[in-house]
Amino acid sequence: MYKKICLFIFITAFSSILQAKAQKILFIGNSFTFEPGDERKPALPQYVAFIMQKLKKELKVEFVIKGGQTLKKHVDDGEVFTKLNSQKFDYVVIQPHSIEALELPRCFYENGGPFGRPEFLYYAEVLVDMIQKKGAKAVLLSPWTYQKEHPWLKSDFLCLRFKKGENKAGEKWFGDSLSDYLSFFK
Repeated sequence: MYKKICLFIFITAFSSILQAKAQKILFIGNSFTFEPGDERKPALPQYVAFIMQKLKKELKVEFVIKGGQTLKKHVDDGEVFTKLNSQKFDYVVIQPHSIEALELPRCFYENGGPFGRPEFLYYAEVLVDMIQKKGAKAVLLSPWTYQKEHPWLKSDFLCLRFKKGENKAGEKWFGDSLSDYLSFFK
C-alpha cells in the first residue's frame, strides 16, 4: 500500500511539472523503479508514460535500471554517462538504493551491500553535476521503507547493530525501533 501511495505522489507531482511540449525523461534506479516489472520493462517509467499519454502530453522515457544498484555502482558501470551523452533529457529521475542514504554499519558494505550516507552524498553529487551540465533537471526519488517483517530488521540479521569501534557501537542501524527508521523519511 505504501508503494502505491508513493507512486501516486510521485506521478502527481511529475504530471504538474511537465509542460505542453514533448519531454524526455531518464530514470536511473534499481528494483524499486522496475517492480512489479523487470529491468527490460520497468513499471515506474511505464506508469509515468501512461499517465502522460492520458494527459495527451508527448513523453519519451529511457532508463538505466539494475536490481540492487547503488548510485556508486551506476557511476562505476558508466551506462548512465553513456546514456546522458547520447541524447538530451529534460529530467533525470535518480532512485538510490533503499538504504544507501542512511548511516549504516560497516557490516553492510563488508558483505556487498551499500556503504551508506557518505558514499551516497558523493555519488549523488557526481550524478547531479553531470545531469545539470547536460542541461537536464535532476529529480531525486526517495524509495519507500521496508516493512517490519523484512530480514534486515530482524534480531538475527548479521548487520543489525553497529560493531565495536563504530560511532554508534551497539545500536541498531535503524535506531531503537522501526519508528526511528521511519522517522528518517518524514
